[in-house]
Parts: sequence; structure tokens; C-alpha cells
Amino acid sequence: MARTSKKRRVAPGLWQLEKDKFEFRVKARSSKTGLVGSRWQQFDGTKAEALIEREKVRAELAANEPVKVQSRETVESFARSWMSTGLALRRWSPSTVDRYTTALDQHILNTVGLDGQIRPALGQMILARLEKADVVAWFKAEAERWQATSCNGWLRVLVSLLNDAVGDKLIARNVAALVKPIPEDEHPDDGDNTFEPEELGAIIEEWRRRCALVWPDAPEYLHPRFHGRHRRDLKVQGFLIVLAAAVTGMRWGEVTALQPADLDKAEREGALLVRRAHYRGQLKGTKGRRRRSVPWPHALSELFREYRRWMVAVEHPGIAAGYLFTTEKGTLLVNGSLSKEWRDVLKAVGIERRVTFHGLRHTMVDLLRQAGVDSFIRQSIVGHESDAMQRRYSKVRPDEARAAGEQALRLIPGGVHSGVHRGEDAEARRHDMAQEAK
Repeated sequence: MARTSKKRRVAPGLWQLEKDKFEFRVKARSSKTGLVGSRWQQFDGTKAEALIEREKVRAELAANEPVKVQSRETVESFARSWMSTGLALRRWSPSTVDRYTTALDQHILNTVGLDGQIRPALGQMILARLEKADVVAWFKAEAERWQATSCNGWLRVLVSLLNDAVGDKLIARNVAALVKPIPEDEHPDDGDNTFEPEELGAIIEEWRRRCALVWPDAPEYLHPRFHGRHRRDLKVQGFLIVLAAAVTGMRWGEVTALQPADLDKAEREGALLVRRAHYRGQLKGTKGRRRRSVPWPHALSELFREYRRWMVAVEHPGIAAGYLFTTEKGTLLVNGSLSKEWRDVLKAVGIERRVTFHGLRHTMVDLLRQAGVDSFIRQSIVGHESDAMQRRYSKVRPDEARAAGEQALRLIPGGVHSGVHRGEDAEARRHDMAQEAK
């Protein structure tokens, strides 16, 4: 839900929404229960009047009656009400609303498995009966499949949700706040989520070797009744997905949402129009809601033509679904579908550090910069809106930094440049000086 105006903080806990309209948040500890309650409220009037009203609300919270538990309120029903109230009060930015909605619908109230199936999580539990053990069990199950950063983010959403439930006197304590987050430095990657060009070439070749399309020594892989169809399909699809991401810089959700019609136009123009993506099987626009064109080389077109013929030969369910990459049930491949194969390939080519699939996009940005591609074109291809995002995705190699420093020093007249170089150049300079003296 888009905001019609931007609120501005004018005092601690007090925001101005527009002229003579304010929003405040109050926290107070009840003198009867010892519990901390909170309340968001809007007020029409002057700033001074809003501050007076805030103190009245604080006094009401401090004098509140003991908690009254609504025994039949479920986590899901309260979450829906919580989101509706937040939207009505314009409490969150549109990006926060998207993040909260995804966390609740696909990880907290329900959970979406790697097979795309939705299963209940905490949503159907009675809110007043939710225990720490329930949250711990849910959190451990998510942590087994997702990265620590993502899981911790979902836990923070649950903590915020239950904080307001405590403030509304629906529960006595926030059990989610008692759960420890996962240490996020458990799998350090030294901040380098990028491949060297040689590493990227080795990865593509390893995927190519595993792919049935270009593995003539294993024709049985092309047989529709080959055992282990799901793993076979992932070998084939994985190669095409990785190759497309490496060449175009597309995100996972963009590559796996491709349709045959997208490729027909790309073959004619040599560029692919990226206009859709999906998250956990739900279609949406691209990040930033902007369409963009990415390079689509002729060699890539040929491989995808062969891939589409293979889909017909094995009667792949993606044909009926209308997508190039699907599960054996015809649902879109979710992020994490290639996790096992991805780890196996990195291990096979000798890469021991942790690099994610998104590292292919980082690498593409880096290669475009090293190739001297114009900054505006780079941003257009990868969909970045600023140079700051380009700098975040790209890294400067030591040899590039050294060469840049040497080029800069050469522009400085006088003895600065000559004083930097030593070793092999010292003898040459002495020889030149001796010649000048003669």
C-alpha cells in the first residue's frame, strides 16, 4: 500500500503525518501487572496537543487492568488484524509491507517446502497457548532449509507481531523474544560472493558435464522413463539456469520464471526482455518493478532450442505449465531447488569458500565493469538504479587497484612518480642521470 505522505519525526515517539495530524507510540509498564504495554495512535491537532494526548494514553496504559486472554484467538487471525491495522495507519513502508507479508504467509503462519507445497506452521495455533517450545521447533525447521540471515529476519517479524499482542493484552509474554537468533557469521564468506573468471568457466564446464543434453556418453538420461526423474531434470535444468544467470546477470526468480515466448523474441533481437519474476512460486514484477533488456547470445539461443526439444521428448510437465523450468509436478522451481547440486559442483571444481547462486549476478556485474562497459549500460542490464548499488555488487581486484594507482601517479609532475618506483627501475634511472651529466 503506497503512502500518500511521508511522516516526519518531530519528538521522541511522535511523528507528523501532515499539517495538524500526528501519530504517536506510547509504552508504559502497568502498575497492576508489571507488564509493558504499547499503543500506536493518530491524533488531529497541534503538536502540543498531541504531546498532551500521548501522556494521557501513557497514564491509561500504566493503570490498565490485568491481562484478559481471548482463548480462541489464533496466531493467524491476530496476524491478519495486525497487518490490516498497520496498513490503515500507514505504519510501514511498501517494502516493509511486502517483507512482512512474505514472512507471515510463507514462513510463519504457513511454510512453503522446496516442492512448492504449502504446509501449516504457527498460524493455526491458539495465540494464548503459544509456547517457547513451539517457536523453537518452528525456528529449527526453518533453519535446516534456509540461511541464518533469512531465518533471523522472520524471527524478528514474529517478535514484532507478538510484542503488539502483549500490548493488546492478548498474551502475558512474548515467547518469540526468548528464542536466540542464529549466529550469522556461522558460514563466513569473507564478503566475497563473486567468482573469478577462471572459476566461473570451470563451474559452467562442470554443469555441462553433468547435463544430459551435452553428455553424449549417457544417452539414457534422455529417456523419459529414466529412474530418478526429478534429479535427472535438475541436472538438465540446472545447467541452463546457471548458464543463463552467468551470461545475463538475471536473478533466480527471473530465470526460473522464463516462458517459451520470451525466448522467441530474444532469438530475433539478441537481447532478452526481463519482465517478470517469482518468489516461492508466486509471480510478480521484477525487483524495482522495471523491465530491462539483457544480452542473449546466439550460442545461448541454440542451447535453449535444444532444451525445448528435450522437454518435448521427455514430455516435461513444464510444457503444460507454460514455463521452461518446473518441478515434476509442473510448479515453478523455488530458490534452493539446486542447493545440493550447487554444492556438489563447487566442491568438484575445488571451490571451498561459500558462494551463493546470487554470486553469479555479482560476477556478471564485475565482468561488465572489467570489460569497460559504460556505467549506464551496466546499470540497465542488471537493473541497478545507482552507482552505489554497482559498487556494492562489484569488487576491485588487487591488480586493478595497483594499476590504477600507477596510472594516477604518472599524472603527477615532478619526483613523486619516480620516487615510488624502485628495484628494477633504479638502475635505469641512474643510467639516465649519468647520460644527462655527460
